Amino acid sequence: MFRAATSPLHHPHDTPMIRWPRLLNKKRGSRRSGWEIWGTVGETLFFAGLFLLGSFGFGLIIAIVTFATDQAPVTPGFGFWTLLIASISLIFLGTSGVTYRILGVGASHERRSALAKRAAGLELMPRNKLGKVDLPNVPQLNRITESPGTQLAYRLPTIASPVWNLAATAALAFLWNGCALSLLGVSIVSIVEGQPRVLLTILIVPISAAGIWTFRRFIIQLKKSAGIGLTIVEISNHPLQPGQTCEVYVAQYGRAALKSFQAKLVCEELSTFRQGTDVRTEKHPVFEEIVLAISKITIDPNQPWEQKFTLAVPPSAMHSFQSPHNSISWWIVIHGEGSPWPSYFRRFPVVVLPHGATTATNP
Repeated sequence: MFRAATSPLHHPHDTPMIRWPRLLNKKRGSRRSGWEIWGTVGETLFFAGLFLLGSFGFGLIIAIVTFATDQAPVTPGFGFWTLLIASISLIFLGTSGVTYRILGVGASHERRSALAKRAAGLELMPRNKLGKVDLPNVPQLNRITESPGTQLAYRLPTIASPVWNLAATAALAFLWNGCALSLLGVSIVSIVEGQPRVLLTILIVPISAAGIWTFRRFIIQLKKSAGIGLTIVEISNHPLQPGQTCEVYVAQYGRAALKSFQAKLVCEELSTFRQGTDVRTEKHPVFEEIVLAISKITIDPNQPWEQKFTLAVPPSAMHSFQSPHNSISWWIVIHGEGSPWPSYFRRFPVVVLPHGATTATNP
Protein backbone atom coordinates (compact mmCIF):
# COMPACT_ATOMS: atom_id res chain seq x y z
CA MET A 1 0.00 0.00 0.00
CA PHE A 2 2.88 2.32 0.74
CA ARG A 3 5.15 3.35 -2.09
CA ALA A 4 8.89 3.38 -1.78
CA ALA A 5 10.43 6.79 -1.42
CA THR A 6 12.43 6.45 -4.61
CA SER A 7 9.76 4.94 -6.85
CA PRO A 8 7.91 7.57 -8.91
CA LEU A 9 4.27 7.20 -9.74
CA HIS A 10 4.90 7.75 -13.44
CA HIS A 11 7.76 7.50 -15.87
CA PRO A 12 10.74 9.45 -14.50
CA HIS A 13 10.94 11.60 -17.64
CA ASP A 14 7.28 12.57 -17.49
CA THR A 15 6.64 16.18 -16.53
CA PRO A 16 3.14 16.98 -15.25
CA MET A 17 1.54 19.84 -17.13
CA ILE A 18 -1.57 21.87 -16.45
CA ARG A 19 -4.15 20.93 -19.05
CA TRP A 20 -6.84 23.25 -20.32
CA PRO A 21 -10.30 22.31 -19.03
CA ARG A 22 -12.51 20.24 -21.32
CA LEU A 23 -16.29 20.21 -21.39
CA LEU A 24 -16.50 16.40 -21.58
CA ASN A 25 -14.17 13.88 -19.90
CA LYS A 26 -13.84 10.12 -20.05
CA LYS A 27 -14.20 7.71 -17.15
CA ARG A 28 -11.89 4.69 -17.33
CA GLY A 29 -12.67 2.37 -14.44
CA SER A 30 -11.92 4.35 -11.29
CA ARG A 31 -9.84 6.91 -13.20
CA ARG A 32 -10.97 9.94 -15.12
CA SER A 33 -9.27 11.67 -18.02
CA GLY A 34 -10.05 15.11 -16.61
CA TRP A 35 -8.53 17.03 -13.73
CA GLU A 36 -10.51 17.29 -10.49
CA ILE A 37 -9.32 20.86 -9.96
CA TRP A 38 -11.33 22.09 -12.94
CA GLY A 39 -14.40 20.33 -11.57
CA THR A 40 -13.94 22.07 -8.22
CA VAL A 41 -13.40 25.46 -9.85
CA GLY A 42 -16.32 24.94 -12.23
CA GLU A 43 -18.76 24.03 -9.47
CA THR A 44 -17.56 26.96 -7.39
CA LEU A 45 -18.05 29.38 -10.29
CA PHE A 46 -21.55 27.99 -10.89
CA PHE A 47 -22.64 28.51 -7.29
CA ALA A 48 -20.88 31.88 -7.22
CA GLY A 49 -22.96 32.90 -10.23
CA LEU A 50 -26.14 31.91 -8.38
CA PHE A 51 -25.10 33.98 -5.36
CA LEU A 52 -24.22 37.05 -7.43
CA LEU A 53 -27.42 36.79 -9.47
CA GLY A 54 -29.45 36.63 -6.26
CA SER A 55 -27.57 39.64 -4.88
CA PHE A 56 -28.33 41.61 -8.04
CA GLY A 57 -32.03 40.71 -7.79
CA PHE A 58 -32.09 41.70 -4.12
CA GLY A 59 -30.58 45.07 -5.04
CA LEU A 60 -33.33 45.57 -7.63
CA ILE A 61 -35.97 44.90 -4.98
CA ILE A 62 -34.42 47.43 -2.60
CA ALA A 63 -34.26 50.04 -5.35
CA ILE A 64 -37.85 49.43 -6.48
CA VAL A 65 -39.18 49.77 -2.92
CA THR A 66 -37.08 52.89 -2.29
CA PHE A 67 -38.12 54.77 -5.44
CA ALA A 68 -41.74 53.67 -5.15
CA THR A 69 -41.88 55.02 -1.60
CA ASP A 70 -40.61 58.40 -2.79
CA GLN A 71 -43.39 58.69 -5.36
CA ALA A 72 -46.29 56.59 -4.06
CA PRO A 73 -46.85 53.76 -1.55
CA VAL A 74 -45.70 50.43 -2.95
CA THR A 75 -48.15 47.54 -3.20
CA PRO A 76 -46.32 44.20 -3.38
CA GLY A 77 -47.75 41.96 -6.07
CA PHE A 78 -47.07 38.54 -7.51
CA GLY A 79 -43.99 39.70 -9.44
CA PHE A 80 -42.52 41.40 -6.38
CA TRP A 81 -42.83 38.31 -4.18
CA THR A 82 -41.58 36.05 -6.96
CA LEU A 83 -38.45 38.18 -7.42
CA LEU A 84 -37.88 38.35 -3.66
CA ILE A 85 -38.21 34.59 -3.12
CA ALA A 86 -36.06 33.83 -6.17
CA SER A 87 -33.32 36.22 -5.02
CA ILE A 88 -33.21 34.81 -1.48
CA SER A 89 -33.22 31.24 -2.83
CA LEU A 90 -30.34 31.97 -5.21
CA ILE A 91 -28.31 33.59 -2.42
CA PHE A 92 -28.94 30.60 -0.14
CA LEU A 93 -28.12 28.01 -2.83
CA GLY A 94 -24.99 29.86 -3.91
CA THR A 95 -23.71 30.25 -0.35
CA SER A 96 -24.42 26.60 0.51
CA GLY A 97 -22.77 25.31 -2.67
CA VAL A 98 -19.60 27.36 -2.28
CA THR A 99 -19.34 26.42 1.41
CA TYR A 100 -19.68 22.73 0.56
CA ARG A 101 -16.98 22.91 -2.11
CA ILE A 102 -14.57 24.77 0.19
CA LEU A 103 -15.05 22.23 2.98
CA GLY A 104 -14.55 19.46 0.43
CA VAL A 105 -11.03 20.74 -0.29
CA GLY A 106 -9.92 19.71 3.20
CA ALA A 107 -11.87 16.46 3.59
CA SER A 108 -11.39 12.90 2.40
CA HIS A 109 -13.56 9.80 2.18
CA GLU A 110 -11.05 7.81 4.23
CA ARG A 111 -11.35 10.36 7.01
CA ARG A 112 -15.14 10.03 7.30
CA SER A 113 -14.89 6.22 7.18
CA ALA A 114 -12.30 6.15 9.97
CA LEU A 115 -14.42 8.39 12.18
CA ALA A 116 -17.46 6.14 11.75
CA LYS A 117 -15.53 2.92 12.48
CA ARG A 118 -13.66 4.39 15.44
CA ALA A 119 -16.86 5.84 16.95
CA ALA A 120 -18.53 2.41 16.89
CA GLY A 121 -15.73 0.82 18.91
CA LEU A 122 -15.05 3.57 21.44
CA GLU A 123 -15.91 3.02 25.08
CA LEU A 124 -18.06 5.61 26.76
CA MET A 125 -15.61 7.78 28.68
CA PRO A 126 -16.15 11.13 30.38
CA ARG A 127 -14.82 13.82 28.11
CA ASN A 128 -12.95 15.53 30.91
CA LYS A 129 -10.88 12.36 31.53
CA LEU A 130 -9.76 11.86 27.94
CA GLY A 131 -6.21 13.04 27.46
CA LYS A 132 -6.04 14.92 30.75
CA VAL A 133 -2.57 15.90 31.94
CA ASP A 134 -2.02 16.27 35.69
CA LEU A 135 0.75 18.82 35.13
CA PRO A 136 -0.71 22.35 35.06
CA ASN A 137 1.98 23.83 32.79
CA VAL A 138 1.82 21.08 30.15
CA PRO A 139 -0.60 21.68 27.24
CA GLN A 140 -3.83 19.69 27.33
CA LEU A 141 -4.31 16.87 24.81
CA ASN A 142 -8.05 16.91 24.13
CA ARG A 143 -7.80 18.73 20.81
CA ILE A 144 -4.94 16.53 19.58
CA THR A 145 -5.91 13.03 20.73
CA GLU A 146 -9.66 13.18 20.01
CA SER A 147 -9.16 12.65 16.26
CA PRO A 148 -8.68 9.01 15.11
CA GLY A 149 -6.40 8.07 12.22
CA THR A 150 -6.89 5.71 9.31
CA GLN A 151 -3.42 4.09 9.47
CA LEU A 152 -2.15 4.90 12.97
CA ALA A 153 -3.76 5.72 16.30
CA TYR A 154 -4.09 9.51 16.12
CA ARG A 155 -4.43 12.09 13.39
CA LEU A 156 -2.71 15.35 14.26
CA PRO A 157 -4.56 18.63 13.68
CA THR A 158 -2.96 21.20 11.43
CA ILE A 159 -2.30 24.79 12.40
CA ALA A 160 -3.49 27.49 9.97
CA SER A 161 -5.28 25.08 7.68
CA PRO A 162 -5.56 26.29 4.06
CA VAL A 163 -9.30 25.61 4.25
CA TRP A 164 -9.81 28.43 6.75
CA ASN A 165 -7.66 30.83 4.73
CA LEU A 166 -9.68 29.91 1.66
CA ALA A 167 -12.94 30.41 3.57
CA ALA A 168 -11.86 33.88 4.71
CA THR A 169 -10.93 34.87 1.15
CA ALA A 170 -14.25 33.52 -0.13
CA ALA A 171 -16.23 35.44 2.50
CA LEU A 172 -14.51 38.70 1.55
CA ALA A 173 -14.96 38.14 -2.19
CA PHE A 174 -18.63 37.17 -1.98
CA LEU A 175 -19.70 39.85 0.47
CA TRP A 176 -17.90 42.56 -1.50
CA ASN A 177 -19.23 41.48 -4.88
CA GLY A 178 -22.71 40.90 -3.48
CA CYS A 179 -22.83 44.46 -2.17
CA ALA A 180 -21.41 45.76 -5.47
CA LEU A 181 -24.12 44.02 -7.51
CA SER A 182 -26.82 45.24 -5.13
CA LEU A 183 -25.60 48.81 -5.61
CA LEU A 184 -25.52 48.20 -9.36
CA GLY A 185 -29.19 47.19 -9.22
CA VAL A 186 -30.04 50.37 -7.32
CA SER A 187 -28.14 52.46 -9.88
CA ILE A 188 -29.92 50.82 -12.83
CA VAL A 189 -33.36 51.37 -11.32
CA SER A 190 -32.53 55.01 -10.54
CA ILE A 191 -31.55 55.61 -14.17
CA VAL A 192 -34.70 53.88 -15.46
CA GLU A 193 -36.89 55.94 -13.12
CA GLY A 194 -35.28 59.15 -14.36
CA GLN A 195 -33.62 59.93 -11.03
CA PRO A 196 -29.99 58.92 -11.62
CA ARG A 197 -27.69 58.76 -8.61
CA VAL A 198 -24.56 60.19 -10.19
CA LEU A 199 -22.27 59.71 -7.18
CA LEU A 200 -23.42 56.12 -6.71
CA THR A 201 -22.92 55.34 -10.40
CA ILE A 202 -19.38 56.74 -10.28
CA LEU A 203 -18.49 54.83 -7.11
CA ILE A 204 -19.65 51.55 -8.62
CA VAL A 205 -16.63 51.55 -10.97
CA PRO A 206 -13.87 51.34 -8.28
CA ILE A 207 -16.06 49.12 -6.10
CA SER A 208 -16.55 46.69 -8.98
CA ALA A 209 -12.83 46.76 -9.80
CA ALA A 210 -11.98 45.86 -6.20
CA GLY A 211 -14.63 43.13 -6.29
CA ILE A 212 -13.15 41.62 -9.44
CA TRP A 213 -9.70 41.61 -7.82
CA THR A 214 -10.95 39.89 -4.65
CA PHE A 215 -12.84 37.27 -6.68
CA ARG A 216 -9.77 36.63 -8.82
CA ARG A 217 -7.66 36.12 -5.70
CA PHE A 218 -10.25 33.67 -4.38
CA ILE A 219 -10.18 31.60 -7.59
CA ILE A 220 -6.36 31.53 -7.59
CA GLN A 221 -6.26 30.41 -3.96
CA LEU A 222 -8.94 27.80 -4.65
CA LYS A 223 -6.87 26.34 -7.49
CA LYS A 224 -3.76 26.27 -5.29
CA SER A 225 -5.59 24.58 -2.41
CA ALA A 226 -7.14 21.98 -4.71
CA GLY A 227 -3.86 21.47 -6.58
CA ILE A 228 -1.59 20.93 -3.58
CA GLY A 229 -4.34 19.28 -1.61
CA LEU A 230 -4.65 18.13 1.96
CA THR A 231 -1.69 16.99 4.07
CA ILE A 232 -2.40 14.28 6.64
CA VAL A 233 -0.07 13.35 9.49
CA GLU A 234 -0.85 10.46 11.84
CA ILE A 235 1.16 9.20 14.80
CA SER A 236 1.20 5.86 16.61
CA ASN A 237 1.69 7.16 20.17
CA HIS A 238 0.73 10.41 21.81
CA PRO A 239 1.79 12.17 23.97
CA LEU A 240 5.51 11.52 23.61
CA GLN A 241 8.35 11.42 26.12
CA PRO A 242 12.07 12.21 25.83
CA GLY A 243 13.91 9.28 24.25
CA GLN A 244 10.72 7.70 22.90
CA THR A 245 10.43 6.40 19.32
CA CYS A 246 7.13 6.32 17.44
CA GLU A 247 5.84 5.66 13.95
CA VAL A 248 4.52 8.48 11.76
CA TYR A 249 2.36 8.27 8.65
CA VAL A 250 2.11 11.13 6.15
CA ALA A 251 -0.18 11.41 3.13
CA GLN A 252 -0.19 14.22 0.57
CA TYR A 253 -3.23 14.76 -1.65
CA GLY A 254 -3.50 16.79 -4.85
CA ARG A 255 -1.85 16.79 -8.25
CA ALA A 256 1.64 18.24 -8.37
CA ALA A 257 5.29 17.45 -8.95
CA LEU A 258 7.27 18.22 -5.80
CA LYS A 259 10.94 19.05 -6.09
CA SER A 260 11.41 18.07 -2.46
CA PHE A 261 9.31 16.89 0.46
CA GLN A 262 10.57 17.16 4.04
CA ALA A 263 9.24 16.35 7.48
CA LYS A 264 10.97 17.97 10.46
CA LEU A 265 10.72 17.57 14.21
CA VAL A 266 10.97 21.09 15.59
CA CYS A 267 11.06 22.50 19.12
CA GLU A 268 10.39 26.23 19.54
CA GLU A 269 10.60 28.59 22.48
CA LEU A 270 8.15 31.49 22.57
CA SER A 271 8.79 34.43 24.90
CA THR A 272 6.51 37.39 25.57
CA PHE A 273 7.95 40.39 27.38
CA ARG A 274 7.45 44.11 27.81
CA GLN A 275 9.96 46.57 26.38
CA GLY A 276 9.05 50.06 27.50
CA THR A 277 5.38 50.47 26.65
CA ASP A 278 5.42 47.79 23.95
CA VAL A 279 4.72 44.08 24.36
CA ARG A 280 7.03 41.99 22.20
CA THR A 281 6.92 38.32 21.29
CA GLU A 282 9.97 36.43 20.08
CA LYS A 283 10.18 32.90 18.72
CA HIS A 284 13.44 30.98 18.85
CA PRO A 285 14.06 27.46 17.42
CA VAL A 286 15.63 25.25 20.09
CA PHE A 287 15.83 21.96 18.21
CA GLU A 288 15.29 20.97 14.57
CA GLU A 289 15.84 17.59 12.94
CA ILE A 290 14.91 16.37 9.46
CA VAL A 291 13.18 13.01 9.92
CA LEU A 292 12.11 12.51 6.29
CA ALA A 293 13.61 13.95 3.09
CA ILE A 294 12.52 12.88 -0.39
CA SER A 295 13.19 14.58 -3.71
CA LYS A 296 11.30 14.57 -7.00
CA ILE A 297 7.98 12.94 -6.25
CA THR A 298 4.77 13.11 -8.27
CA ILE A 299 1.35 13.13 -6.63
CA ASP A 300 -1.44 11.31 -8.44
CA PRO A 301 -4.85 13.05 -8.19
CA ASN A 302 -6.63 9.69 -7.88
CA GLN A 303 -4.52 8.38 -5.00
CA PRO A 304 -2.52 10.22 -2.32
CA TRP A 305 1.22 9.91 -1.98
CA GLU A 306 1.89 8.02 1.26
CA GLN A 307 4.93 7.30 3.39
CA LYS A 308 5.72 5.88 6.83
CA PHE A 309 8.80 6.76 8.84
CA THR A 310 10.14 6.63 12.39
CA LEU A 311 10.50 9.63 14.67
CA ALA A 312 12.67 9.73 17.80
CA VAL A 313 12.49 12.38 20.50
CA PRO A 314 15.96 13.29 21.85
CA PRO A 315 16.60 11.84 25.34
CA SER A 316 17.63 15.26 26.66
CA ALA A 317 14.66 17.07 25.14
CA MET A 318 12.77 19.70 27.13
CA HIS A 319 9.13 18.78 27.63
CA SER A 320 6.23 20.87 26.34
CA PHE A 321 5.58 23.85 28.56
CA GLN A 322 3.22 26.81 28.66
CA SER A 323 2.90 29.83 30.92
CA PRO A 324 1.64 33.40 30.53
CA HIS A 325 5.03 34.63 29.29
CA ASN A 326 6.96 31.57 28.06
CA SER A 327 6.21 28.36 26.22
CA ILE A 328 8.02 25.37 24.75
CA SER A 329 6.19 23.73 21.85
CA TRP A 330 6.97 20.72 19.65
CA TRP A 331 5.89 20.42 16.02
CA ILE A 332 6.03 18.11 13.05
CA VAL A 333 6.59 20.52 10.16
CA ILE A 334 5.90 19.49 6.56
CA HIS A 335 7.69 21.47 3.85
CA GLY A 336 7.08 20.88 0.17
CA GLU A 337 8.56 22.67 -2.83
CA GLY A 338 6.05 22.24 -5.60
CA SER A 339 5.79 22.77 -9.34
CA PRO A 340 3.80 24.56 -10.72
CA TRP A 341 2.37 25.34 -7.28
CA PRO A 342 4.36 27.43 -4.78
CA SER A 343 6.17 26.03 -1.75
CA TYR A 344 4.15 25.41 1.39
CA PHE A 345 4.62 24.77 5.11
CA ARG A 346 2.17 22.92 7.33
CA ARG A 347 2.62 22.51 11.07
CA PHE A 348 1.21 19.74 13.27
CA PRO A 349 1.53 20.03 17.08
CA VAL A 350 2.70 17.23 19.36
CA VAL A 351 3.08 17.19 23.14
CA VAL A 352 6.21 15.91 24.90
CA LEU A 353 5.73 14.99 28.58
CA PRO A 354 8.40 15.01 31.30
CA HIS A 355 10.12 11.73 32.17
CA GLY A 356 7.74 9.37 33.96
CA ALA A 357 4.56 11.42 33.40
CA THR A 358 1.46 9.60 32.12
CA THR A 359 -2.01 10.50 30.86
CA ALA A 360 -5.29 8.71 30.29
CA THR A 361 -4.38 8.20 26.65
CA ASN A 362 -0.80 7.12 27.24
CA PRO A 363 -0.61 4.95 30.38
